[in-house]
Amino acid sequence: MDAKNAYFISISPQKYSISGQLKKEKSMSITILSDIKNNIANQFGLVFTLSEKMRELNKSLGANLLDFNDDDIYTLPIPATYLIGQDKRFSLLILMLIIWNELIYLN
Repeated sequence: MDAKNAYFISISPQKYSISGQLKKEKSMSITILSDIKNNIANQFGLVFTLSEKMRELNKSLGANLLDFNDDDIYTLPIPATYLIGQDKRFSLLILMLIIWNELIYLN
């Protein structure tokens, strides 16, 4: 992607230490930015709050958000891919809503 003057970054609500550990374990070469409390995702309206059932399901799977994220509000960004041009305009936005739509409203 460098030859095309394009760069790939990942933005995650996880603590930097958690993302850094994952990057090291998986030998990832991408840049990972921490979006604590989903401040960036909120600007794009891409944040949802997990229902109580989803919180319990995540905990039972060993994915307690309180351990990974630096907040206690149980919010996550909807996974999305952006292509941003040099003019800072969005050329492409892909939202990963297939499964998330069901998970958000699971009661």
